[in-house]
Amino acid sequence: MSLCDHIRTVKTCGRPQVALRWPTVTRSLLLCCLAGCAAGPRPPVAGAPDPCDPRGRQVAIVGKSADGKPTVRTLSVAGRVSCRSSDANGDGQPELEQAFDPSGELIRERFDLDGDGRFDRTDYLLAGALERRELDTNGDGKTDVRLLYVRGQLSRVEADEDADGRFDYFEEWSGGQLVRSGIL
Repeated sequence: MSLCDHIRTVKTCGRPQVALRWPTVTRSLLLCCLAGCAAGPRPPVAGAPDPCDPRGRQVAIVGKSADGKPTVRTLSVAGRVSCRSSDANGDGQPELEQAFDPSGELIRERFDLDGDGRFDRTDYLLAGALERRELDTNGDGKTDVRLLYVRGQLSRVEADEDADGRFDYFEEWSGGQLVRSGIL
């Protein structure tokens, strides 16, 4: 199995077959493979309530597993769904969480790709198009790869290669082609 196949396994919610570490992975290959992933919403405005915060929202359990554990949970405000989460493997932790704006448009999706109970990928959407994707590739709970999109097309990739919390590598893309890359 090639490195890209391993990365695709991770991005499609499969269990990773290898531990991905920046020093052992060619940056351009990893970032190019990850760029093929799906969509996501704008980050919340500072001080604005998170649509997936259960405080002040009506909680409904839509589905249950054979052992009675909730598999799909929705949060609603004034009869409108603000958040939906799914626990496909029945471990009690959601693998997918979707946030909606007051008009019902999907604005954010978060994924637990490796089944550890923490979200590894967050997609931000605007008018149905992927605007930004954030990834935690090393499992420390912090974004270390950010993919930026313009009209749904990859335009820039930023990576924190040394896990210091600052992005230090970038790639600029146009028409599906790498235009330039460098150190920030």
